[in-house]
Amino acid sequence: AEKEMDVLSQKNPNANLDFWRGIDDFAGEIFPAGKKGDDIVSFDLLDNVISLTHGGLGKYLYHQQEALWNKIFIEYMGEEKLESAVVENLKRGYIELK
Repeated sequence: AEKEMDVLSQKNPNANLDFWRGIDDFAGEIFPAGKKGDDIVSFDLLDNVISLTHGGLGKYLYHQQEALWNKIFIEYMGEEKLESAVVENLKRGYIELK
């Protein structure tokens, strides 16, 4: 969804969505959370939309974690290998590494 926000920002500069430009490849950051210690904050658009639609109660990190896994996989194996593995395992719903 972040890539689509980037395109939308370029097509509609008056919408002030340019802060999304170029952030489709990182997952989040760790911030101090007072007495709780440090806390992970997802920068993934879908995670934040889902958290917001649930009243902001709790944190939704699925897409943040998935994006991090994809980034690690791509760095080691390449984007083509990730795409191939996704297509080959789409019906199963998960990729098993051996």
